[in-house]
Amino acid sequence: MALVPMKCPQCSAGLTVDDVNSAHVCEYCGSKFQFGGSQPQSATRSNNNNNSTTSARNNNNNNNNNNRSNNDMRDPNTGLRMRTNGSSNNRVNSSTSTARRKRNRLIAMIVSLAVVAIVLIPTLVTVLSGSSYPDYSDNGVVVGDDADTGSGGSDGGGSDGGGSGDTGGGDAGGDGTGGGDNGATPPPPTTPQFTFSISGNTASITGISSGFTGVTLTLPNYHSGRPITNIAGLHGITFDYVIIPSNVQTVANNTFQHSTIGSITFAENSGLTTLGSGAFSNFAFTNIRLPATLTSLNTNAFANVSTPFNVTFAPNAQIATFGTTFNGTRLASIQIPASVTTIGTSAFNAILNPFSVEFAANSTFSNLSTIFNGTRISSINIPDVVTAFAINSFRNTADLTSLTFSPNSQLVSIGNNSFFDSALTTIQIPATTTSFTSSSLNATLNPLAVTFAPNSQLLTINGTMFRFATLSSIEIPASVTSIAANAFLSMTTLTGLTFAPGSNLATIGDQAFATTGITSVTIPASVRTIGNIAFGTDTQRIPLHTLIFEEGDLSLTIGSGAFQLTSLTNVNFPARLQAIGQHGFAHTNLASFNFPANSQLITLGMRAFANTALVSITLPAGLQSIGTHVFANTPTLTTVRFAQGSTLDTIGGHAFEGANLVSIMLPSTVRLNAQAFTGIAMSEFRVYFMGTTLQQFNAIPGLAASGLSVGARDNVVLFSEEEVEGTWYFGENGVPTLRPVA
Repeated sequence: MALVPMKCPQCSAGLTVDDVNSAHVCEYCGSKFQFGGSQPQSATRSNNNNNSTTSARNNNNNNNNNNRSNNDMRDPNTGLRMRTNGSSNNRVNSSTSTARRKRNRLIAMIVSLAVVAIVLIPTLVTVLSGSSYPDYSDNGVVVGDDADTGSGGSDGGGSDGGGSGDTGGGDAGGDGTGGGDNGATPPPPTTPQFTFSISGNTASITGISSGFTGVTLTLPNYHSGRPITNIAGLHGITFDYVIIPSNVQTVANNTFQHSTIGSITFAENSGLTTLGSGAFSNFAFTNIRLPATLTSLNTNAFANVSTPFNVTFAPNAQIATFGTTFNGTRLASIQIPASVTTIGTSAFNAILNPFSVEFAANSTFSNLSTIFNGTRISSINIPDVVTAFAINSFRNTADLTSLTFSPNSQLVSIGNNSFFDSALTTIQIPATTTSFTSSSLNATLNPLAVTFAPNSQLLTINGTMFRFATLSSIEIPASVTSIAANAFLSMTTLTGLTFAPGSNLATIGDQAFATTGITSVTIPASVRTIGNIAFGTDTQRIPLHTLIFEEGDLSLTIGSGAFQLTSLTNVNFPARLQAIGQHGFAHTNLASFNFPANSQLITLGMRAFANTALVSITLPAGLQSIGTHVFANTPTLTTVRFAQGSTLDTIGGHAFEGANLVSIMLPSTVRLNAQAFTGIAMSEFRVYFMGTTLQQFNAIPGLAASGLSVGARDNVVLFSEEEVEGTWYFGENGVPTLRPVA
C-alpha cells in the first residue's frame, strides 16, 4: 500500500489517501466517497479505462516482444536462426489473462461491498443520534506557497505514453514533465497533516505536521463525520491567515505555541466559548477577532506574544469579565464589547508597548477606578455610563495622548491627580461635569488644550483645578459664572484663552490668569469684575498684546494691576467701564487709548497709566477723579484734554510727574491736589482753563500747591462761557481750537 495525493470531489481540499480500494471521508468538509486506485470513484472509471488501454498496449507489446523473441531464437551450437510457434504462446497467454481479469473483478466487487457496509454503519449511528451532516460553508483549505494549488499538476504532463516506448509522460503526475508509472515515490503532500482524536460524537485536532507554512490555513470542521470541537497542538506553523471553523468550542492550552500568524479569524457562526491558558503564548501575530460566544479569557492566554497585536470582538459578544489576560503582553489595541461589566485592576498592567482601548458605544462598564493607573495606555474613549474619575485614575500614563468622551457622557466629577504625569495633549470636558476637586487636571507632561462640551453645566472654575497644569489653551464654557483667584496662576504655557459664545461669566478673580503666556483676550460683555493682577504680573513683562472688550449694559470694574506689565499698545475701553484700579495698566507699552463719548468712567486709580508710552489722551466727561501719579513717568505724554462737559473734580498729587506736558485743558469744576503738576517745565506749559476770569482760575482749590503760581497769567488761557460752547480740540503745538456749533 502506498499513499497518494488527491482532491476531495466535494470541496476540492487536498487529501492524502492509500491506493487500495476502500471508502474515504474528507477531513475538511466531512463528505464521503468511494475510492479505487488513486482517484475518487467518478474518476476511477476513467483511470481504469486508461489503465486498461495502457495495460492492453503493454500486453500487446509484451506479446510482440515474445513473438519476436521466439521467432528470432538461434541454435546455440550452429548459430543458425530457429523458427518457433509464437501463436500458440499467444493463445495460452490470452486465456490466462482473461481468467485473471474475471477473478480480479470478482475480488473488487467483494471488497467494495465490504467497504460500503463499513461506511454506512457509523453513518447510520450518527443520524440516529441526532448529529447533523457537515456545513459545507466551513470547508477548510490551504492556499498559498505550499498549498495544493501551487506547482505541479494532478495528472502529469504526458499524454498517456507520449510516443514510442513506455517511458514517456504517464499518468502519475510529477511536475508535468514526464515521470510515468514506473514505481517512483510520489511527491510529499502539499496539505498539512493533522492528527485527530475522537470522543463519542465529537472530534479534536491534536497536532499538525511541523514546520508547515503558507498564506491561508482553514482548519477542518469535521473529522470522520464528527464535528471538531477542540483544537490543540498547532505548534510551529507560519501563515498569514488562520481561519478557525464554526464547530470549535475550545482552543486548548498552548495550542498555537511558537507559531507565527498574521491574522486569526473565527468563522462568523463560531461556537467558541473558551481560550485556554497560553493558547497563544510564545506566539507572533498581529490581529485576532474573538467570536461573540466566547465567555471567558483564561489567564495568560496571550502570554509572551512577541509582536504587538490587535484584539476585536464580534458583534453581540457575551464576555462579561476581563481578568489579567493581557497582563504583561504586547497588546496594541483592544475593542471592549458592551457585555463587559468587570475589569480587574491589573488587567492592563505591565503591557510592554503603548496600547489603545475602545469601549463599545453602548458599553455598560462604569467603574474605571485605577485600572489604567501606571499603564502604557495611549488613547481611550470613556463609556457614557462612567460618572466619576477616581483619584489617580490615569496617573503616571506617560503614553496617554488622547482621551475622549461622547456627547452623551454622564461624567460628573474628576478626582484629584486624575491625569498627574499623563501625556495628554487635548481633552474636552463633558457637559455633565460640574465637580473638580483640587488638582484635577494638574501636572500633565505636555501642554494641554482644554475645551468644554456644548451646553456644559459647569458653573465655577476653582482655584486649584488647574494648579501646576501645563495648559496650552482653554475655552471657558458659557455656563461658567466665575473664575476663582489663582485658577491659572503662573501657567506660562497657556497661550490661548477664549470664552464660549453667550458667556455668563461675571467675575474673573485675583491673579486668575496672572503670569501666563496668553497673547490676546476678549472680555465677555457679561463680566463685571476683573480682579487684581487678573491678567498682569509683578515680575517681568508678559506677552499679552491684544485686549478687546465686548460692549454690554453691565458696569465693569478693572482691579489693581489687572493688566500691569503686559505688552498692550492700544486699548478701546467700553462705555460700561466705571473704574480702573491702581496700576491697572502701569508699565505697559500702551501708546494710546480711547473712551467712547458715552463713557461711564468715574475713577482712575493711583498710577493707573504710569510708566507707559502715551502721547496724547482725551479723558471722558464723566471722569470725577484722577489719582496720584496716574500718568507719572510717561515722558512721551504731551497733551491731556477732557471731553466737553467734563465734570472732573480732582487731580491727585504728582498726577503728571515726569510727563512732558505742553498743554492741558482743565474744566472749571476741577480741584487740584498738592503737587498736581510737579515736575512739569512751566516755561513751556500752558493751561487752558474753561472759566471766565483769572479770579475764578485763582480760586481753584489747591492751585497754590499744584505748581501753578497764582496770577501766572502767562501759563493760563481763559475761555468765556460763550467760547466754551462748541467742540474743542487740540490743534498744532497742543493749542486748543474751538470748532463752532453748526
